[in-house]
Amino acid sequence: MTYIQPFEMSSTQQSQGTLGAPASFSANQRMPCGAITHTGITVNASGQLVLSANQTHVIMGTVYIETLSSAAGIVVQWYDVTNSAWIGRSMATFVSTTTTNSPRTSVARCVVTPSVSTTIEFRIVSIGAGLSNVNVNSLASGYGGQAWYGAISF
Repeated sequence: MTYIQPFEMSSTQQSQGTLGAPASFSANQRMPCGAITHTGITVNASGQLVLSANQTHVIMGTVYIETLSSAAGIVVQWYDVTNSAWIGRSMATFVSTTTTNSPRTSVARCVVTPSVSTTIEFRIVSIGAGLSNVNVNSLASGYGGQAWYGAISF
């Protein structure tokens, strides 16, 4: 386990942005990252994060799903486009069919210290059949929720 010492935090850069809707509800679809102001990370025209070399980046992201007419779940994770590999921990969420139940969710996260400039993106790993007939924008935002990502670099 890696611990970050308090004295190191003074040299960190923290930013947060929003995630856009995927082109469709299916595995391997990217949820584009919105623009952020961050030294060491840029967002390219495709909504991918470009990480600077020789810095440690802690990247997090989560989605929001409104209540559906049928129960459904989704798994998302960060994907290293440069090296064609899933990275970090995935995030799974499940939504029931009633408005009284809140979505159960977590945060997809990874820690990356690339030796070269590296491109990553937030992708759908798998998706439940109940989401296939929902407007894709409901994955990115809805009643009181917004898909987001955050980055800390040092």
